[in-house]
Amino acid sequence: MSRQPSSDAPLRIGLSMCLLPRDSARKTYNGRPLIYAEESMVRWLMRDAFSLVLLPFTPGASIEETRKHAERQADQLDALVLHGGSDIAPQAYGQQPLREEWGGDPPRDRYELALFHACMERELPILGICRGHQLINVALGGTMLQDIRTQREGALHHRDAESYQHNVHDVDILEGGLLSDLYPESSRARINSVHHQAIDALADGLVIEAVSPDDDIIEAARWVKDHRFILGVQWHPEFQSEEDREPLLSPEPLLVEFERVVREVARKRGRGV
Repeated sequence: MSRQPSSDAPLRIGLSMCLLPRDSARKTYNGRPLIYAEESMVRWLMRDAFSLVLLPFTPGASIEETRKHAERQADQLDALVLHGGSDIAPQAYGQQPLREEWGGDPPRDRYELALFHACMERELPILGICRGHQLINVALGGTMLQDIRTQREGALHHRDAESYQHNVHDVDILEGGLLSDLYPESSRARINSVHHQAIDALADGLVIEAVSPDDDIIEAARWVKDHRFILGVQWHPEFQSEEDREPLLSPEPLLVEFERVVREVARKRGRGV
């Protein structure tokens, strides 16, 4: 007889992983390929209510092998968080790279797209951060700006390699959405910005939750076709710290709401949490 989880069992939050390809010039781990998660993301998600599950993948696996692996992982989860990181390969949304350096990460794309669809089919809550926000749009049929400054005249500099998470700009939270409920006093706020790509054509089923007021870059989007919770934010709430040079939009309401939704969905699925 299987053991039923207790009423205070932690929620099983799956976190997709990043890929550092083989590089003979890299001394760390002798240049061997690495599957990893950023410490800041892990720390942000290590709440008492969460049991964090890191979700590795095999870059060389076939599409079918990747799909089966993603489905096995999804069967063990209560929710999914899609990690930030590398560009999405333009081929994933029907384009070719405009420049070689914008070629993206096809093995990771294949894995995360399979993981997204496996979790969506199981109606698990999904939260996407930066690349994860973009991945949600691509998975649902949307497209990307391969480089904001090249393809959006007059756009802000959304990524600065030197200031990195200290590169910030305004965001407008649109009235009537989930984020406006979570941040009722913050119709305009400040967020960090660490991306050079962005959503272009928004996927069917998504609505815009927040935009950059200076150039209309989509900063958050949410699924609204049915009851499933799927939300992406372009900024990095997990990067925020006491070292920030100015007050930024608090990451706490977003994570509290995610926890609430995950617990509610888990209970409906028969998980005693």
